[in-house]
Amino acid sequence: MDEIIVNYHDSLLRKSDVRLLEPGNWINDKIIGFMFQYFEFELFQNCSDSVKFFDPDLVQLLKLSSDQDAGSILQSLQLHQRFLFLPVNDNGALMTPGGQHWSLLFYDKTSMTFEHYDSMEGANNYEANLISRKLRQVFPGSSSSVAQKPVPKQRNGHDCGIYVITITEQLVASLVGGHHWQATSLSSEQISRERKNIKEIILNRSSTLPSS
Repeated sequence: MDEIIVNYHDSLLRKSDVRLLEPGNWINDKIIGFMFQYFEFELFQNCSDSVKFFDPDLVQLLKLSSDQDAGSILQSLQLHQRFLFLPVNDNGALMTPGGQHWSLLFYDKTSMTFEHYDSMEGANNYEANLISRKLRQVFPGSSSSVAQKPVPKQRNGHDCGIYVITITEQLVASLVGGHHWQATSLSSEQISRERKNIKEIILNRSSTLPSS
């Protein structure tokens, strides 16, 4: 039985989801969605007026919607925050989970610029540009290009989601702390530790510990 491990705000994680945090597994949208909610409601709760974390399902909907529909969705969100963080997936189906790669799209409303952080050297460039086009529906005058930021290339085919979570956390901390940070400072050891950290965060908010 795929028991529920944690029910946290809008995130519900089952045993099979948490198992993906073991080394060698590609993490899914549920893990990323949980961590973005953890950032919003706990780690960076004092930054809610300036930072917006998008749920992966919402980003997927925006990506595959028409420009007009995406614009209506974004308008309904009343995005007043300056910094927007959007996890990008290469899945081309709206109703079917999947995909092979995660990356991070970042938007700064003040400078009206987009940045793309991709640990597979631009594998999600098409998707990031597609989503940025949707955002321009509600932020006219934004840059017409997406800056590809340097990120250490992942050494395997499964750590991309961990990179997204780690880069998001580090980038938010630098923005609100007023210090400069570059994704090139990430190490493979840090990414490995982050898997363990995420699992601990999840289990610390659970009343049911997963059995082996």
